[in-house]
Amino acid sequence: MRSFLALLACIAPLAPPSASAGPVRTAQAEAELLASRSAWVPGQAQWVALRIQHDPGWHSYWINPGDSGLATRLQWTLPEGFTVSAAEWPRPVRIQFGPLVNFGYEGELIVPIRVAVAKEVPRGGEQSLRLSAKWLICEEICIPDGAELELRLPVAEQAEPTAAAARIERAWAGLPRSWPQPARLAQTGEGDFVLELAASPSLLPDPEVFPADAAFVEHGRGAAAVGG
Repeated sequence: MRSFLALLACIAPLAPPSASAGPVRTAQAEAELLASRSAWVPGQAQWVALRIQHDPGWHSYWINPGDSGLATRLQWTLPEGFTVSAAEWPRPVRIQFGPLVNFGYEGELIVPIRVAVAKEVPRGGEQSLRLSAKWLICEEICIPDGAELELRLPVAEQAEPTAAAARIERAWAGLPRSWPQPARLAQTGEGDFVLELAASPSLLPDPEVFPADAAFVEHGRGAAAVGG
């Protein structure tokens, strides 16, 4: 891992390309911004999404990348009167690499993001959101990757669902939710713990634990989940 980080440190940053309003082909992926509605409506919010399609065999990382890797970073440039909420990251998958366990994404990744438009934003014309997205994409080697993306829509009194609306809705519906029942984290030994959930085993036949804080556990050692 030290050699890997040293290699990244030696790679000179490239000048970012201009933002694209359509799909952008990167080293081992394709990225774009999707809109759920056909226009920005002042006083309302809508879901947009960052879509990354990884090439077969390649993956990027969750907010906690695990034992190695780097979390994807998003930096927005917004018009006046626009605000974005924190990105809603889907459930990751466990990616084993020797003794290391990482958390990330393969195939298609859709990250919903809520965009709110102030009532004072004038109707007519177009407004653009710009996103600078940076990620690390890995197979047997890792490549710093990213894209400069743009989403341009008219500002209007009404908006209709777009062709991407159903895909964004499915991604939003599949996001992790807060567990509604009591839970307890119990230490069982030096550095070991068990996560106890009040749930029927039929509801959680094969539970997995994904700690959002990278400093919380040694990911390769794992954790146990016990129905209560």
